[in-house]
Amino acid sequence: MAPPQKGPPVLATEQQPVRAPINSSSTVLIVGTHRDVGRELVRQCLAKGARVIATERPSDSLLDSSACNLRIVKADVTDVNSIKRLGLVLQSEEASVTHLVFSAVLTKTGGNLSATSPEEMQTCYLRNAIGFVIVMQNVIQCLALQAVIAVIGTRMGSVSQNWYSEAYAYRASKIALHMFAKCVAVEYEGKYGVLLLNPGRIGTVPLQASVNGLLKAIESTNIDTEFRFVQYNAEIIPYW
Repeated sequence: MAPPQKGPPVLATEQQPVRAPINSSSTVLIVGTHRDVGRELVRQCLAKGARVIATERPSDSLLDSSACNLRIVKADVTDVNSIKRLGLVLQSEEASVTHLVFSAVLTKTGGNLSATSPEEMQTCYLRNAIGFVIVMQNVIQCLALQAVIAVIGTRMGSVSQNWYSEAYAYRASKIALHMFAKCVAVEYEGKYGVLLLNPGRIGTVPLQASVNGLLKAIESTNIDTEFRFVQYNAEIIPYW
């Protein structure tokens, strides 16, 4: 008998009717714009007419501060005080966030078992997992009723989708992020719609097409939608 082949299985594709449109009535909070996906999310949400509040690390100046309907807040998910300030800014401006996108992630890093250090594990866990919890603790009071919470995850954070012995710290931190998102979905069931998103490998997947697909998944989510892990092309990924 031939051994089973390694590699991605064929995944089911979901239908994506619009349930929570991003438009001129929306306020979108995008946490993390230091990577191309975060900045493209800003661009496409602005193009839909939404008011966008985007965080940018204090050391970065990557967003167009002159863009209409864009509010830039300097914040870093590894700095608790800066995230607390973000929450205070949202409260002071009486923001009612209809869509929250957590995109503040560390890019893939690390190698196999022998190449994985405690310092790398701590860094990955802080930015990729703890950062999400800190953000939620400080902005949840500014979410509109029935808001959508979208978390940028990765297929590499799915246990059942792991076929290669690499990036131990990165994979584990993403699994933690996925679990935190699931916990929020369970705790706030009936109040917020929560989903995980996978943008794919940018470069192999065109950036604009990837983000367009992510936004379709976000707009198809509401409080009646089950928690799920959606790839940019509407495929459903096992998150365990």
